[in-house]
Amino acid sequence: MWRISKTFQFSAAHYLNDLAEGHPCGRLHGHNYEVELYLESPALDDVGFVRDYGELGRFKTWLDNTFDHRQINDTIEQPTAENMAKMFYERAVVLYPEVVAVRVSETPKTTAWYSPHSLPPLDTVLDVIESLAGEPVSSPDRQRLIDALTQLLPFRSIFGVGEPGGGK
Repeated sequence: MWRISKTFQFSAAHYLNDLAEGHPCGRLHGHNYEVELYLESPALDDVGFVRDYGELGRFKTWLDNTFDHRQINDTIEQPTAENMAKMFYERAVVLYPEVVAVRVSETPKTTAWYSPHSLPPLDTVLDVIESLAGEPVSSPDRQRLIDALTQLLPFRSIFGVGEPGGGK
């Protein structure tokens, strides 16, 4: 199975309904969004692509025309990252049947995924690793991730744990 992804960006404003009074997301505010499409195929085309990245421009055009520098509430009633991920998936899969998942980030540390299939644990682990990449090496969250992975994986040496000169 081959998997490719492409990331798109746009800036927009929104607010969320039905939150407790004073919740910051209940006020109009903006984000620099990142949307990533994931496409999979068991076979490559004649050129050797899952899908030519250039063909994904149709999605970018729709994204820009519908959301960039706009108020998202005009298009999505409750524009949580989760609801947006599902909407983007539903649009993208019509354009590209190979789409299997969509990721939406409002900030570098917040991510929502949508897929009609169960998301592979590896994607979840990679997402956490990406979000922790900017954290200091001594970050407690980074250490918790390393500890959890070393307990899950039988080959703890991958992380240099317990070996002379290995990491902690």
